[in-house]
Amino acid sequence: MAEPIGTKSSPQSSFQDPNSDRATIPKNAEEKKEVESLEKELADLFGYYKEFMAEKVEVDLSSQWSGSRDYVEDLVAFMLNESNLPLSKLVDEIYDRLNREVHNGTIVVTKRVTYASVRAMVVNEGMRTSFGLPKAGADVWEDTTESCLWCWEAIFSEMLYRLPESVQTHISNRRMCRSRIKDRIAAVSEMMEAKKRLKNAWIKLGTVDMHYWEDDVISDEKYEKLQMEGSTNSREFENELKEEA
Repeated sequence: MAEPIGTKSSPQSSFQDPNSDRATIPKNAEEKKEVESLEKELADLFGYYKEFMAEKVEVDLSSQWSGSRDYVEDLVAFMLNESNLPLSKLVDEIYDRLNREVHNGTIVVTKRVTYASVRAMVVNEGMRTSFGLPKAGADVWEDTTESCLWCWEAIFSEMLYRLPESVQTHISNRRMCRSRIKDRIAAVSEMMEAKKRLKNAWIKLGTVDMHYWEDDVISDEKYEKLQMEGSTNSREFENELKEEA
């Protein structure tokens, strides 16, 4: 069993004079630069996600659901897809919109659409996911923390297949792109935290050669995840996603 990090010892030759600025300044400057670079990439990823989500999929509901009596659930699934609203506000929005479409004759339903039924359909047909930074104890239904990047995704069932093939492909590609953005945000965030832990450990232990402990703080898996199929910066990553979306 591996010893706790605090009990490890390194060869005497790896220690340096704690009062030596030559040992501390270059290392601190290098770590600070790396963390700043990761912080910038994280900010770029958040900005790109917001731009990406602003490009909504527009579909003429009258041509897709006109005269449909048994597919209200599918219509609700389409309406909730890619919304960032909390559950209560999303139900309000869909309830109002659905009743407006029924009143206008865009769709025909066999049962009265109530607020309770719309809420039940939203919960059954959709899933609210955070694509940003996790927040401990967050209410997945109602939390509005901006850094969480909440997004509803439809559990498609038959809904997707009622749309034109080009729209089906576009929605599927956008879902895949969101997943990749989420993975990259997680990787960059984890790397930032690992760098900070490494820095704190380095400060705590003095000017010991931290390469001896580095494997306990930053894993190769996190570094590989950060690279994301060969992308070395957020702009290249964005260009890849634009080609796929």
